[in-house]
Amino acid sequence: MSVTGFHAEDFRISNGKHNALSCYGEPKIAYCITQSIPCLDSHRVGAWSETHSSRDWRRYYIILSHQQDSFNESIELPLPYSSLYDYNGICLILCSTFTDASGVHDQYLAGGYLTLYNSKRIFRNGIYELELRSLQPHAPRSLNEALEVIIAEDFNAKPKELEELNRLLKVNSFVHLFGFITNRKQMRGELFDTPLDRHTLPFIERTIEELKRKSGKIFLSLKFEFSRSYPHLYLPVLFERPWNPVDEMYFKMTRNVRTADMDRERKPNKDILDKLKVFPPFLAIILERRSLAVLQSALPKFLLSVRWEYPEQVTQAIELLHQWPAIDPENILELLTKQFPHSVCRKFAVARLQSATAEDLQLYLYQLVQALRYENISAILAVRPMTAETAIGHVDTCKTDDAVVAPTDPAIDTSHASTQETTKRTVDVLRGRPHDIAASLSLADLPWDMDLASFLIQRALQNFETASFLYWFLQLEANESTPSTPMIRKMFEGVLQRLLAALKHIELLRARLKTNDRFSSLFARPVPLPLDPTFIIGGIDSDSATLFKSTMQPALLSLVSRDGEVYRVIFKIGDDLRQDQLVLQMIQLMDVVLQKEKFNLQLTPYKVLAASCRHGLIEFVEAISLASTRQEGSILNYLQHCAPSPTDPLGVQPKVLDTYIRSCAGYCVITYLLGVGDRHMENIMLTSEGQLFHIDFGFILGNDPKPMAPEVRLTKAMIEAMGGHQTKLFNEFWKICLTAFLSLRRHANLFLTLFSLVHDTGIHDVARDPSKACEFLKERFCIDQTDEKAAFRFASRLTDSVKAFVPEMMERIHSVVQVCLLRIIRSP
Repeated sequence: MSVTGFHAEDFRISNGKHNALSCYGEPKIAYCITQSIPCLDSHRVGAWSETHSSRDWRRYYIILSHQQDSFNESIELPLPYSSLYDYNGICLILCSTFTDASGVHDQYLAGGYLTLYNSKRIFRNGIYELELRSLQPHAPRSLNEALEVIIAEDFNAKPKELEELNRLLKVNSFVHLFGFITNRKQMRGELFDTPLDRHTLPFIERTIEELKRKSGKIFLSLKFEFSRSYPHLYLPVLFERPWNPVDEMYFKMTRNVRTADMDRERKPNKDILDKLKVFPPFLAIILERRSLAVLQSALPKFLLSVRWEYPEQVTQAIELLHQWPAIDPENILELLTKQFPHSVCRKFAVARLQSATAEDLQLYLYQLVQALRYENISAILAVRPMTAETAIGHVDTCKTDDAVVAPTDPAIDTSHASTQETTKRTVDVLRGRPHDIAASLSLADLPWDMDLASFLIQRALQNFETASFLYWFLQLEANESTPSTPMIRKMFEGVLQRLLAALKHIELLRARLKTNDRFSSLFARPVPLPLDPTFIIGGIDSDSATLFKSTMQPALLSLVSRDGEVYRVIFKIGDDLRQDQLVLQMIQLMDVVLQKEKFNLQLTPYKVLAASCRHGLIEFVEAISLASTRQEGSILNYLQHCAPSPTDPLGVQPKVLDTYIRSCAGYCVITYLLGVGDRHMENIMLTSEGQLFHIDFGFILGNDPKPMAPEVRLTKAMIEAMGGHQTKLFNEFWKICLTAFLSLRRHANLFLTLFSLVHDTGIHDVARDPSKACEFLKERFCIDQTDEKAAFRFASRLTDSVKAFVPEMMERIHSVVQVCLLRIIRSP
């Protein structure tokens, strides 16, 4: 390898300032093998490798821009040739270092990529002049970020823009490298030596060097060899398809594609009819009458079995999807995971989500935003936001009773004449009107033409709370501190801009408030609370503001509306609240599931909103920790003090005691299913009405900083508040726990789907090992066991937690540590 056209002075600017020490380190080439597969997050195969300059760089660095810098090292591929496919390539990055007051830092100057196989799907051979494009405008901070920029911006290293240079390099290129002149096609045996070569070689070499110098670009000369042991062995490696042709032929023969339609229309002959006539009336002709279409959970399994590369299978799948019965929105979420990249699956799922109410949609809105990662990102970025005139026109036509309703989908600004017709077909399908199946089997004419991004924006226009939550979720993912690739972050920014353009933010908000005289007469620019958009902030009660005595010192603020209503929130800086937000969303969803089954566990799913990875808002609930109940003597004494009842055996009002038992049982089940760790008496709260709830979900999915932590946190003090373990109230507690566990277990697939949609969000305990996260939930829900075995397993875990000794000892240690920390915080 050799680099030409590199001017060190051009790269002495860092952070907008000239730094004389920039690029003063040794120039080197970092490289890795890449793979280009749709819907695959990682583009790198194997580790990064480096090759260094063969010069004494301290001596020649100053005159590097006028000479050719050589890297006489061979690139060793981390994979054998048999493991390379036509989607593999090589990424090369020119990097160096710069020094400032804080030390030596890496600097990534230029880069490019090249596929390992040419257009004929033959492994490249010979010498290539590769153009390295500048990475300075993107300022990557690591090699992986530089790779993502190169892939996202399509930094193809072939100098296609320089037509004359590319022609000479491709047809008659004679490149001077490593002290000799060679020709790429001549090396491959496509050209023969002629007597004129000694006259033409110097002229062509000078022409190529002159074109490279005039272009002002950085070029890397790279020599490809098929085999170092056998340099003259030229075996073409062809990859017509990415799968095994033998496997493909076997699939076609077994499925019998040519006769699939004929078999479907085949009718029984006379002999078969005679056999059917003599069947007894009690014998079913079809032993298994149920079809897959009856089972809602069978739809994802059916779509996974479709080979989407075969048009005939796509046609049959679309026809069956038209005939599929209605599916609940929560059962369709699985089609939005990364396992279903085809547009038919995703747009069909979006069409079925149209029937979801605003309240149901908000339950899994965060997961729907995360599902945008697996959409066609280029198609989303190609959609233009609305113009101001279009948005104002929609504001004038909106009606703002309880929702802001848009007559059509304004999130897509397109000039296609068939937009209204397609929208009409979509509405007809959703309302169950008859439609022509044969005419809509083509992918271009699918009635499910709305992508997920447009659907979310459309529903945001129909409901103010949905719009507010969608804005904050998109803002969180578009934030630079959120771990995402540059392309995905750009996609979230694009959807956010489309949302703001569609809403016209203040105009739509004012249009909504004009219908309510009390708002329009009090203030001109209301500020909705991000936690609860229905609460309009009028001010902050500064007298009641305070700081919690903890490490991060979160602030407790009392927000006041113009009507005098008070909404208390905790503003926290320094913690990533996305994991708390996820857990509280699961608790709220579990509460909704149980409420639909007429089973109220008196849960307290308080609201949490992460504004970024470093700060967010938490709804404040008036309660005390179980550790604070020791001042009253016990939990039972505290309940007797808050709700006394001398006539009852335990001295507590029956309603309050029932609330305590139900909420305690509910959180025992929920924390067990989600694997919530670090449970102690300081993060288990109790209200005066008897509602017990948990806070601070820093450890989930079985992770716990304490050794030998029980899977269920149920202390003796909590049991004594029920009268002890030999009372009817404790038996009722057991029944509630088992009933809640079995009820939630029936909806295990919903929670598994929601967790699978947040695999790539960077949430701490999920990102540790996304595959193990789902495996952990499967193990806790016991999806492979019967109800009897699952209930017995949960009951045994509950019994073990009561008998556990280590948690009681760790609780005392934790109390001592907390007292010491409070003394340190209070000390000046």
